[in-house]
Amino acid sequence: MAGEKIILYRKWVQLDPEALGEYSQYDIAGVNEILRFNVGSFVQKMDERDYELYVPRGEADYGPIMGDKIYYLNFLIQLLHGEQVEYKRYRLVIDRDGIQEIQKM
Repeated sequence: MAGEKIILYRKWVQLDPEALGEYSQYDIAGVNEILRFNVGSFVQKMDERDYELYVPRGEADYGPIMGDKIYYLNFLIQLLHGEQVEYKRYRLVIDRDGIQEIQKM
């Protein structure tokens, strides 16, 4: 089993309240930040999706079944606003075909 890899990505977003005030005619409820993360390099290095597993059949026998090889990428996001700190965690479920699911943890 390979060790876990940790990648640190930081982005500082600072909003100017005076500049936002220029747009006061619009109701601003929040700011959306879009993070683009290319999983292409991960997918190229992955094993084939289907592989054979052996499961128990009875007391002393094992038999093959086909399984899907999947990988998990965990994203931990720290949000700071003044003295308030909030954390959000997401998990991407990926295989050779790309992203299969995004889970909010």
